[in-house]
Amino acid sequence: MRKKGRNRRSVSSSDEDKRIRRRGANSSEDRKYYSDEEDKAAGFKRQRGDSGDGYGGRRSRNSEVIKPGLNGPLLSYKSFMDLQENPISMKDAEKYYAEYKNAHDRKQSEIFFQVHKGEHWFQEKYHPKLMYKYNQEQIKQSQALCKKFNESLENDGFKGILLENQESFEQVQDNSQPELEKKDNEENNDISSAPLFGFDANKNTLYLKLIPTHISRWELLDAVHPTPGFLGLSMSEPLKTQDFVRYAWVTYDTDENCQKSKAILEKVSMPNFDLNPVISISTTHKKVKVTPLLNKGCFDRDRKASKELIKVFDAQRLIEDNKMFDQEEKRDVKEQLDIQLLYLRRVHAFCYYCCEEYEDERMLASKCGPNHVRLMKIDNQPTPESKDLDEGEVYDENAPTLFEQNNMEKIQKIIDAGPQKMTDPMDDEELTEERTSYCRRKTKKLNVDR
Repeated sequence: MRKKGRNRRSVSSSDEDKRIRRRGANSSEDRKYYSDEEDKAAGFKRQRGDSGDGYGGRRSRNSEVIKPGLNGPLLSYKSFMDLQENPISMKDAEKYYAEYKNAHDRKQSEIFFQVHKGEHWFQEKYHPKLMYKYNQEQIKQSQALCKKFNESLENDGFKGILLENQESFEQVQDNSQPELEKKDNEENNDISSAPLFGFDANKNTLYLKLIPTHISRWELLDAVHPTPGFLGLSMSEPLKTQDFVRYAWVTYDTDENCQKSKAILEKVSMPNFDLNPVISISTTHKKVKVTPLLNKGCFDRDRKASKELIKVFDAQRLIEDNKMFDQEEKRDVKEQLDIQLLYLRRVHAFCYYCCEEYEDERMLASKCGPNHVRLMKIDNQPTPESKDLDEGEVYDENAPTLFEQNNMEKIQKIIDAGPQKMTDPMDDEELTEERTSYCRRKTKKLNVDR
């Protein structure tokens, strides 16, 4: 004779399973028993020897692994194990959780793509045609900056440049990278003048805030480009915490033109958005970044390497007839080196000592600081390395330090790789082949009766 309690329990469990399947299993209360078809759709592949449930042939037919749905947030390993009603070995548990995690990442990437694929920031970042268009805009910008840099150089605009410090510094640790920062009471107030010629984030700059996703870079550029004294437009990455809005900075050649352009742009209105420009005023000032202690041999090594870098980046940005080397023999090694390092920052947004390239100098300054200078030892001052020498050993002040060795390896890789030019998507053979293949797959022959 059957026990009524057992029958009721069986029916209740079956109803609960159906309810869970309908609800979608996005939490520990909404669980989901993955079928073989659901595994395949979610990206879980049956391995050789798996049973019909898709989760390992060693389990009985009634034994199942419970996995949460993919639309909700990612569960921790502990929460994943709390869902399980049957015992699982540690090896299998790690395997199933890794499969769930990979499938969840793929699903979330797909959801993110579907939600944002129509927004301008997303298309500018990933659409081949818009990427190429932005690359062409960067080329024009670099060519204009190169021309301006050479004009300043001819007019002794960088007289007194010295990207070096021999004063007392205080060592600090930042992101496991040795870094030195100058003491607050010794900071130079005018960072954009001699001897550092650093980037001033507020100088002759208009600030545009909360640019919505329906406004493209090109619409904004069309609005600000005709204003007098326009030099460049810089845009931030979309802010995930603020519905992917962006900020923008418009730079001008003089303060007078900046003020005139502000009055002009105040009257400009775009679809569901007013520019409302304001004069850029930053309350925080990044400190000048300083390298670890370098040896005297760095001057000639870095001058030669930075010159090769300039040739690579100039070729990449189609810059010809660069006149910055015309008077090279009239300058000493240190001055020529500093001019080349400044050129890399201003024209190509590349920091030599960080070995990092950015979209523009503003983005470079936000990550690296207004400038990056080297730290040299004061004459006759012992170095940490020289103190550790055994008796009779001589410290070689021309030998590269560990920092220099690592930096030169990165620099040499860029030089060896050569100019990285972007191809027009319409001329790209690989993209053309994929486009042709896609068209063939989607083309169907129609039988039309005459």
